[in-house]
Amino acid sequence: MSAFGLLGLALLGGLLVLVRVVWPEAPDRLVPVGLAAGFVGLLAVFLLVLILPNFQLTMDADMGGEAAPPEPLPACTEYLEADGFTPLDGTVFAIDDDPSMAWQLTDDTDEASRWRVELRTPDQTLHSLTTDESSLLLSEFGVEARPGGRYEWRLYGELPAGNGAGDAICNADAVRWFYFENPALEAQTDMIEESDEEPPDEEGPTEMEVCIPTATALMNATCRKGPMKDYDYVGDFLEGESAEIQGRNAEGSWWYIFLSDPQANCWVWSGAVETTCDVNSLAIVEAPLLPVKTPTPTEVPQDETPPLAPAPNSPAGGVTLACPSNPVLDWDSVSDASGISSYTVQLQVSYDNQNWSDAPGSLFTTTATEQSVTVDCGGYYRWRVRATDGANNQGSYSAWVYFQVTLN
Repeated sequence: MSAFGLLGLALLGGLLVLVRVVWPEAPDRLVPVGLAAGFVGLLAVFLLVLILPNFQLTMDADMGGEAAPPEPLPACTEYLEADGFTPLDGTVFAIDDDPSMAWQLTDDTDEASRWRVELRTPDQTLHSLTTDESSLLLSEFGVEARPGGRYEWRLYGELPAGNGAGDAICNADAVRWFYFENPALEAQTDMIEESDEEPPDEEGPTEMEVCIPTATALMNATCRKGPMKDYDYVGDFLEGESAEIQGRNAEGSWWYIFLSDPQANCWVWSGAVETTCDVNSLAIVEAPLLPVKTPTPTEVPQDETPPLAPAPNSPAGGVTLACPSNPVLDWDSVSDASGISSYTVQLQVSYDNQNWSDAPGSLFTTTATEQSVTVDCGGYYRWRVRATDGANNQGSYSAWVYFQVTLN
């Protein structure tokens, strides 16, 4: 039976019940028949409501239907001013500049938007930062300017979502780029431009090729922070490796190169490399100041001799003290090459003058030459003392000194 048939059955049952209400003389058998038909119809409608959506989805799948693919994200230029990007492509910065990569939002752009900037450095390392602002400095990526290096960057847009995530709103439309100047190369180019040589014949070459001085290691060499062996080590310039020469010292005995690993400028001895181009015309680079070496202090021999045992004074051996009593244990001071840092006093008690144990609070440590103690009436006591010097050497204990406290 179809869903519409079950629905009709429900309506028929309801109609029979209604007839019985309007027509009291109708046969009694119409009432149970109407109620049964109505219940079956209503149950069918309830199941139909639950099953029909899933049935429709299954039918769509059987017919080959599928969800529409998401629309591609627009380019970020729809949210940004086309002429609002800086720096312009091909801009050349001084080596000590900190370029700002900036962009300008259109008036319709959501102010809650944030931007992810991807930066590719000359060594092809990809860096990424996200900001709520409309600019980022090169230094914020934790990278340094490299002479003659090309830096590429592009921009992605997103709206903040939960847990610090973001929903993308646009894709980068273009890669933008800028350079850093190479002072050594520019000095070489300037000298070529100022040359007094006659221009080439019309039939000859019309362009002059710029020769970039390079150094190739003839052996494994050490690259240092300055043009002397006294300077600190920077890296190894291995046999067969080449590097651009960016300067020299006044004598021409050391070359100032850019080492690829680690990426840093350093000095290499000219006798360990062979060079190309006219290295004598390179700019003279001023050497840094030599680091001041702190002389190693002379080690003082460690004191390993313990101090002597102190001599106890009072209470003297064999003394009997009245009860109650609060005696003060007293001893002579001792001297030591490292000085005395403390004294340790051990006090023991016995009530039969045979079995001894440490009295409460023992061992006592003090920097003085006396120690106040508490004793019990009727007890037998003995004590001794030793010294510890400034080199933490512990001396021997003195001999035991015995005394007694009366019972009452």
